[in-house]
Amino acid sequence: MKRTLLMAGAVLWGCAGTEAPQDLPGSGSWGVLQRGDEKIDVYRDRWGIPHVFAGTVEGAFWAQGYVQAEDRFEQMEQFRRGARGETAKVAGEKALAADTDRRMRGYTAPELRSMFQGGKERFRRILEAHAEGVYA
Repeated sequence: MKRTLLMAGAVLWGCAGTEAPQDLPGSGSWGVLQRGDEKIDVYRDRWGIPHVFAGTVEGAFWAQGYVQAEDRFEQMEQFRRGARGETAKVAGEKALAADTDRRMRGYTAPELRSMFQGGKERFRRILEAHAEGVYA
């Protein structure tokens, strides 16, 4: 369980960056996101960093996934491909060794599913909400 939480935290932390992109929509302003009946306020400060204000924990993680994908979808896709051993599909032959290594030593889909299902309900709801926000 601790391993699953650590992995999820590492994924979320790893996708955060240190440089604020200059072309973010709504920099220095408020915006509203809609998740079903819930309205979620997002403020982007002068550096473009989103601050999420939601009425529910799931709403906050959904919005965090949404703004994270808005800012860093390409980076998230690169990490996803790397974790699955699918980088060579876009990077070419130079990535084959890393892909082969990841496929041999990385987690299988059933192992990942088992770790997710072994987590507490609140943990699963949070990760599901985040993923829904990423793909919203």
